[in-house]
Parts: sequence; structure tokens; C-alpha cells
Amino acid sequence: MPDLAIFAEAIAGLVIVEFIALSWWRSKKGRGPRPFDIALHLSAGLCLLLAMSAGLRGQPEIMLLMLAASGLAHLADLIRFWKKS
Repeated sequence: MPDLAIFAEAIAGLVIVEFIALSWWRSKKGRGPRPFDIALHLSAGLCLLLAMSAGLRGQPEIMLLMLAASGLAHLADLIRFWKKS
């Protein structure tokens, strides 16, 4: 059976590439969200991908830690969003 966790890890790598590309765009064009805001927004999804990878690898403690981190990142992103509006 193929190691399915590699797919979640590959997508997590693409999320990191997305962060780099959006931060680069901001530095070149001078517009768009700040890197901190981008990182906060992407971190919840990244943590979910890492939780999936840990679950597929049979690492329940890491999976639970990543799920908790995802929830906290999502909450922080929501609070930041509501304060801006």
C-alpha cells in the first residue's frame, strides 16, 4: 500500500510555496496582505494537513496536537479579521 501521508505533506509544501509567493508579491508590488496576516490565514490549513499526515502515519499524539494548533490558528485568524472590520 502506498504511503498516503506523502500526499498531505506535498500539499503542505505547496502551502509554504503559496506563502512565499504571496509574500514576494507584497514586497514587489507594495500591496496585498502583510506576511504575518498571510501566515496566520494559512496556518490553520497547514496544521490540518500535518494532522492528516500524522494520522496516516499512526502518530495520534502529533495528530491531536496539530488539530489543536489548527483550531487555535483559526480562532486567532477570526479574531484578527473581526478586529479589522
